[in-house]
Amino acid sequence: MQKSGDSKLSAAAAEITTLPSIGFLAIGDEVVQGYTQNTNLIDLSDALRSLGARIGCSLAVRDHKESIVRAIEFLEASGCSLIITCGGLGPTHDDMTRFALAEALELPLETSQEAVAMIERSLIRRDRVGLPMQEVQALMPVGAQALENMTGIAPAWLIEHAGRRYLSLPGPPKEFNPYIQDYLIPKIEAWGYSGAERCWQLGCIGISESIIAEFLKDQDLSFEWGIYTAAERKVYIRIFCSDRTKTKRGEAAQALYQKLLGRFTRESLIEVTYI
Repeated sequence: MQKSGDSKLSAAAAEITTLPSIGFLAIGDEVVQGYTQNTNLIDLSDALRSLGARIGCSLAVRDHKESIVRAIEFLEASGCSLIITCGGLGPTHDDMTRFALAEALELPLETSQEAVAMIERSLIRRDRVGLPMQEVQALMPVGAQALENMTGIAPAWLIEHAGRRYLSLPGPPKEFNPYIQDYLIPKIEAWGYSGAERCWQLGCIGISESIIAEFLKDQDLSFEWGIYTAAERKVYIRIFCSDRTKTKRGEAAQALYQKLLGRFTRESLIEVTYI
């Protein structure tokens, strides 16, 4: 659970919140109702965190076109400049992502001949014969770039529109993760997302979150910070920064650690690390 400080943190918080932000939207009844765990979010977050990129907002919605449209609009309003969706690219009646995204962006759909060729290659690799219903998987918003699916059938796509990027990926993890590793991660730095959010972390063992929060409330902390409780009676304090403010925030983390030493025993503290 993350808590923010008072109004004196507003300038520091603004530095974080105005950095490039990534939105993630998982689409599928099975995800919303808990039949399928949203492991794609975990895998995506892990991959982005290693580069200092951040997910600013994450949502999950059912296979319902209007719900998907509203979710995309919410992510846009939340300031996300890269919106990644997963799921809903199949050929069945409830695969609504292409229709919802086209409506949200007010763009028509068209059959991508590049996607048609990708689907044909995918079917050949699997020694399968295509079905008429699979033709819809080549239908994409006008201007979208088709991205070949090497582990499944449905191509993904990227579209740049009104200053944002929209990356629509298949939902099965065995198809989703190769796109993250082979396509998205190499793009993150070029798109300006790497180094957007890092943090210095220090921890306490056997001290409750409320006691630590009460202690921090009385400190003169001029930076954005948060607290979360982990397993094994550990509570971590995180001081957020970007690559640009890494050194300055590191000095603040070390100073805070010394203050904690003045209040708690060394055995109760976990030293400062950069993650």
